[in-house]
Amino acid sequence: MAFSSVPVPEKILAGASFELRPLGDRAILLRLSLPPGKSSPAQLSASERYDRMLAARLVAVFLQEYVPTGAGWPQEFVPGYDNVLAPFDPAYISQKSFSDWLVEQLAAVIAGWENSGLQDVANPRRHRLPVIYGGQGGPDLEKVAARHRLSPEEVIKIHSEAEYSVYLAGFAPGFAYLGALPPGIDAPRLDRPRPAVPGGTVALAAGLTGVYPLPSQPGGWNLIGYTPFALFDPAQNPPVRFLPGDRVTFYPITVAELPRFQAEKSSLAPLEEPS
Repeated sequence: MAFSSVPVPEKILAGASFELRPLGDRAILLRLSLPPGKSSPAQLSASERYDRMLAARLVAVFLQEYVPTGAGWPQEFVPGYDNVLAPFDPAYISQKSFSDWLVEQLAAVIAGWENSGLQDVANPRRHRLPVIYGGQGGPDLEKVAARHRLSPEEVIKIHSEAEYSVYLAGFAPGFAYLGALPPGIDAPRLDRPRPAVPGGTVALAAGLTGVYPLPSQPGGWNLIGYTPFALFDPAQNPPVRFLPGDRVTFYPITVAELPRFQAEKSSLAPLEEPS
């Protein structure tokens, strides 16, 4: 049960509020409530889901900007699909004191939402990733095509013409859950996950698509292609290419074209374009 709630103005997200819920004794979860009459995020429109992602991202950026320095205070606020994780150390700060500070900051960012200047910081970036579809890097492409009575070329066209939103980052460093996948090429997770999946593999499953940023053990998504571009580099800031709310598109390339993309493999920056 929420122990505090901060309403969000109608012009931002109609009928929603940020609810503060304890997550154990070392974190508080700031979560957007569902609008009246809705009992599941699945009932929300694509634009509503996207606005909720951006709202969570903006709040995380705001809190990171104004968090006090010192023992016990968070070093990082982590934005999720429609929430923000706020960790703290109860050895230095009580849960009530931390909750009161969060409520105060939420009220401030909501009151100054349009004039805070943080919208530019939270503005989604756009990314375009080259993909070699099929072949050794995409062994499940033909299976996905057969499932929908399509040719592999039709699956490639549908997958690469869609624009995806970064719903959530997790599972592995740099892995982003991208949606919504066009239903005409959707496929369930594999009955038996593969023992290993190479880094850079483009995959889809259960209404989502994504890219394995690092070699994974195991992996249960349908593998349809390979991108040479890095999605995670701990030496860069940020170390991940995708942040919640970003937009992503893919475009097909051939094996013969791969060498000219290799030079950009280690750089995260060239794919970022402000929306």
